[in-house]
Amino acid sequence: MKYLPLSLNAHVENNDFNELNNIENGCYYLVFNLQKNGILQDIHFRQSLHYALNREQMIIDLGGLRFKPASGFTPSQNGDNVLFEADYNTARELLKRSSYNGEIIHLYTYRMTSNELNAKWIKEQAENILGVHLQISILPIEELKMRDTMEKADIIISGEVFDENIEVGWLDMLQTGNSFIKNFQDSPLRNRVDEILFHALSVTESQERLRCFSEIENIYRDTFALLFLYHSRQSISHHNSLKGISLNALGWMNYKDLWFEQK
Repeated sequence: MKYLPLSLNAHVENNDFNELNNIENGCYYLVFNLQKNGILQDIHFRQSLHYALNREQMIIDLGGLRFKPASGFTPSQNGDNVLFEADYNTARELLKRSSYNGEIIHLYTYRMTSNELNAKWIKEQAENILGVHLQISILPIEELKMRDTMEKADIIISGEVFDENIEVGWLDMLQTGNSFIKNFQDSPLRNRVDEILFHALSVTESQERLRCFSEIENIYRDTFALLFLYHSRQSISHHNSLKGISLNALGWMNYKDLWFEQK
């Protein structure tokens, strides 16, 4: 299936305006709080939610800048991966094998329209397909980043955008004190990640460091510690007299390269 960018602004679809689109170097994901005892420790439960989420349908239903399903943090590393495919029958069978007993699962995210829509859509999928009850809490990001708030969450929906330097982005995500991913790891997972990260920081070859980060990503994927959701697209509209347009990794124009063509 091909994912074609859709214009956000119909008024620019004329001879005077152009639209530039990029795939964002990052993704939206949900991460389980493995610091908590109970149902979140049950991999069958985490797997059941994974297979209940049809990422393609999510993109169709919610639209906006959602572009294509994700099975990793960056699009370039997982273009042919089909781990995002939903399977409702498998999801239900996995839930039966799990120890879920009707508990309310607390789903947190921070205030942003896309996050709020994502949370409501996931809540509906979990309840309609699995009968899993989710309770949504939406907070300012500053409050959600507080440790005592994080400890209350069972699941957090968030997004990660890497700058041009992918390695710096990985280190920031894995080492920052208020990182959701870092704080939600249990001891066995943290020890595995830290061991690989220590090796990555000890080598001088960039390719080896990237291999280490890919290995960490595989661990998150294989343990279902977090579920990748989708990649977004970046989009800007501009008058066709403005030249030298390009987008950086964060979706901003590179202003130093801009110039106007006089006719």
